[in-house]
Amino acid sequence: MPLFVRRLIFDYSYDKLSALIRSRDWSTEIFPFEIGLFQGCALSCILFNCVFQLLLNLLQPLSKKCGYSFKDSAISLHDQAFADDISICSSTPELNQLSINQLVCFLKWAHMQANPKKCICFASKKFDPRFVPKVEFERYGTTVYCPYDPMLTINGEKLRFIVNVAADPNSLQFDHFKELGRWISVNLTENQVCGVNGLHKLFLYEHFIVRRLSWPFLVHDLCLSYARDLDKFVIPHLKRWAGLYRSSDVGTLFRLRSHLGLQLT
Repeated sequence: MPLFVRRLIFDYSYDKLSALIRSRDWSTEIFPFEIGLFQGCALSCILFNCVFQLLLNLLQPLSKKCGYSFKDSAISLHDQAFADDISICSSTPELNQLSINQLVCFLKWAHMQANPKKCICFASKKFDPRFVPKVEFERYGTTVYCPYDPMLTINGEKLRFIVNVAADPNSLQFDHFKELGRWISVNLTENQVCGVNGLHKLFLYEHFIVRRLSWPFLVHDLCLSYARDLDKFVIPHLKRWAGLYRSSDVGTLFRLRSHLGLQLT
C-alpha cells in the first residue's frame, strides 16, 4: 500500500473523533476524543505499538550506562516491557532514577501523565557495617543482604515500596507485588504463593522429570562419575522434600513401599 494512502487512512480514522459514555439508565454528552485509543479499533494496537516503541528507543541509549550487568556475562538488563507494563532495572538507585526521569520526559512530550499509585519500587543490597553509607536507606530486615526502599520518585512523587504497610500483614498485598500475573515477594521467596509442597515435588520428580530423562539416559553413553555427581545433587533435594534429615538412610527413598520406602526411581 503506498505511503500516502496509509496516511490518509490513519488521518481519516483518528481525526476529530468523538465519544460518549452510556449505561442502561443514562448517557453523557458527546465529547471530543483527543488523547488515547479506542478499544476494539483495528488500528489501536498498531498505533499503541508505534508510540510505545518511541519510549523504548528513548531508553535504549541508557541501557549500557544504567542497566544491571551480571558478573562473568555480557547480559545486561535495563528495560523490559510487556504491552503498557514496563520495568526498569539498574545497579544503583541513582541510575534507576536517571532512567525514570527520561521516561517522564517522554510522557510530557506525548501529553501523558504518570500514575505513581500503580508504580512499585524494590531494591536489595549488602549492608556492610564496615562502611558508612552516603544515603541511609530504610532496610526491611536484619540480615546483611536484605531489601530496602530505594526512595525513587516519578514526576516529583515518591514511588511506593513493595511493602505496603497499609495492607493486612497476613495478606499477600502486604509484602508482595503482582507483575504480569505473578506475585513477587520482598524476600524473593515463594513460600506464600507456591502451593506445591515437598510431596508434590516428589510426585513431579517421579512421574515427570525421571520419565522425561529416561530416553537421553538410555541413548547417551554417560560415565559412572556423571551419575554419581547427579546423586550428590538430587538426593539432598529428595530428602528435603520428603522431610528426612540429611544423614537418614538413602534406602528410605528408593525401597519398595512394601519395605517401608517411598519407591522413587
